[in-house]
Amino acid sequence: MCKLCDAEGALLGEVDRVILENTEDNHNKQYTLFLEEVEAGFSVMARWGPIGKWQKSQRKSWGLSQREALEKLRELMDEKIRKGYVERVCSKVTA
Repeated sequence: MCKLCDAEGALLGEVDRVILENTEDNHNKQYTLFLEEVEAGFSVMARWGPIGKWQKSQRKSWGLSQREALEKLRELMDEKIRKGYVERVCSKVTA
């Protein structure tokens, strides 16, 4: 992950992350979706708030297969894109 993504704090067990931002019409919002490996399978989590600051988080699903969790993540991502969010593209850094 890039340094900016790492600075936002990858969680233990995090498998995949998508960061969406909305800066249209004086918005400064960020919505992050991530898959987390949990005891019961995979969970889809969301965090949102002003860009660079977290205010809220919520578990969107729990105990799904990896395929089901990726489908849920894509569904939530598509909803946000329809509302004006765009995916943040960052450079990947390999160790």
